[in-house]
Amino acid sequence: MRALSPILRSLAAAGLLTLIHGCGSSNETGGGTGFITVSVTPASATVRQGESTLVTGSVTRGGGFAGDVAVSVTGAPAGVTGVVTQAPVSGSSTLQVTLSVATSVAPGGYQLTVHATGSGVTAATASFALTVTASTPAGSFTLAATPATITVVQGAAGSTNITATRSGGFNGALTFAVTTASGATLPAGLTAAVTSTGAPDSYTLTANATAALAAGVYSVLVTASSPGVTTQNTAVAVTVTAAGSLVRLDFSPCFTFSKPIWLA
Repeated sequence: MRALSPILRSLAAAGLLTLIHGCGSSNETGGGTGFITVSVTPASATVRQGESTLVTGSVTRGGGFAGDVAVSVTGAPAGVTGVVTQAPVSGSSTLQVTLSVATSVAPGGYQLTVHATGSGVTAATASFALTVTASTPAGSFTLAATPATITVVQGAAGSTNITATRSGGFNGALTFAVTTASGATLPAGLTAAVTSTGAPDSYTLTANATAALAAGVYSVLVTASSPGVTTQNTAVAVTVTAAGSLVRLDFSPCFTFSKPIWLA
């Protein structure tokens, strides 16, 4: 068996590639007629940060070539490792590539290449598409409004407190949305938004009603979401009341004056 180059031997010793020993004669074919092929199945995978996946494949020798084959994985970003193992069979070798993704790897798509090389034959490659997704945060949270009602005069604003309670180690950022109870856009003339009070997990829901908004009760839904955990919501009833009127009081013939009296 012809020895591999010092570089390939060094990589093998460092565990960065796997040597697949030839079957039958250890002599490599002359005349350049031998060849190798490599394939992986599936050709793509999605892995969350901190997890791993197993990819299978094979190396096939042909044209009389029976020498050693070195298999390695390139193109992986820092934090992604590919460990190759094989089980030789007659004329070919099955592969198992374990791809491990560290929690530090940024989510996104990465193009990896599986290389198979042998002395005296043309190297073979197979492409593999790796998609890294964000790890699933642990725990969960709940949402509550205190009180669950807001009273607003036409042309004015009102507010209530929104509190998030976390559990199970969840520490993700929350994104808020305010809709009708059915998830639709709020009616014209009514706007609402959630802002932080500055204290941890403490927020304020402020509802604004225009002067033209009809008096009545409007049901709104405050929704909070964060990647990897179940979305939570809490309902709030917004009661819009009519603005007061200016009443003129006439005490003639003694005197006359006007005083604003706001009637609910």
